[in-house]
Amino acid sequence: MRVRWRPVLSSGWTALAILTTALIAGIFRGVPCLGGKVDTPALFARQCYSDIPVYYVGHGLSQSPDWFGGIARGFAAIEYPPLTGQFIGLMARLTHVIASFSGRRGSENEALIYYLVSGVTLSIVMLLSALFLGRLVARETWTISALLVAPVLVLESTVNWDALPLFCVVVALLAWRHKRLALFGIAVGLGIALKLYPGVMLVASVGLAVRGRSWRMALIPLGSALAAWVASNLALALVHGDQWLVFWKLNIERRADFGSVWVALRIIGLGTPTSTMNLVYGLGLLLVCLGVVVYAAKARGGVSVEGLSLVVLVGMLALNKVYSPQYSLWLLPLVVVYFSASWIALWSMAESAYFVAVWHYIVRVDNWHVQGIDKVYLLAIAARVAVQVVLAMLVLSGREVKHPMGYGSSRSSAH
Repeated sequence: MRVRWRPVLSSGWTALAILTTALIAGIFRGVPCLGGKVDTPALFARQCYSDIPVYYVGHGLSQSPDWFGGIARGFAAIEYPPLTGQFIGLMARLTHVIASFSGRRGSENEALIYYLVSGVTLSIVMLLSALFLGRLVARETWTISALLVAPVLVLESTVNWDALPLFCVVVALLAWRHKRLALFGIAVGLGIALKLYPGVMLVASVGLAVRGRSWRMALIPLGSALAAWVASNLALALVHGDQWLVFWKLNIERRADFGSVWVALRIIGLGTPTSTMNLVYGLGLLLVCLGVVVYAAKARGGVSVEGLSLVVLVGMLALNKVYSPQYSLWLLPLVVVYFSASWIALWSMAESAYFVAVWHYIVRVDNWHVQGIDKVYLLAIAARVAVQVVLAMLVLSGREVKHPMGYGSSRSSAH
């Protein structure tokens, strides 16, 4: 009896099962590091680091934060945009309820409970994203795409809270596909209130508006995104203005950090002042945004919101002072929607290799002073950035690259 593999591979339930398994594995990846202290070199060496339990201890989340996102006195403010801070606080409150009910309130196990509560919630958000993302790609290609990105989810889904803005990006892509411009803008605005990067989609929408000579296509997303962002920021900014500013100050003052081109230059002895990095980043990103808008207006072939967003995001990440391993999740929906299986596989391998390399490199760092040159880590940074630049160049070349496994699937065109 011959097994017909194509119907199995084209099943949405198969894709969902693959992603669910990957997300469960992602939760368990971090558990071995929670047996004792939550921030030790062993966390990095064992490849099971997560910011989530570290924040529970380091930011005093065992004491309930207020509903506006404020942190208890004596603890460092959360250096993330307001909605991420609200989610972190909400998970802390839920942890307190579960810990009290189980008789573990005040015990050392609270950080573990917080990690599991947050990990399960983030995984549910990721599965919702997957359900929506499955509507943006051909049914025949969805399962193989899910299989190819599964390693990224295993390694990175619970490192941080990046599943939240990823959901907003997927909702925005779906809204754009259905010409719901206001919903697109709201999703992007909420995404910016979680992490800044979803803002690249507004650049893409402006480019497509210029191309289609439709100011409505630009003004409605921009206006609704601004309204959503202001509404999300207002409470924390008014009640705890000093804590609201922490995120912005950190991004201005931080030095070259892990994964960035800047830290690679520092490792080989070409350190750059923070002020210079800020200037290069600001001007460089501005040029990338303007270039994408001009390209969208003049391109002869089809252009898409996911393709243009990917180009801006690659430019943003290449210039950024930090490029954390879990930033792979930022690119994931754009890569899956736009590219074929072979390119998704190449991207997934580069991201997974970097994830392994960075934690082994961190073991060799003592108080931010590099002990020698780690050629493997430098190669991992170079390979990661190079693959992403190649993907951006493919978008700009106008080549049709969405034909996974020979089934055929056209990528979305501009709306």
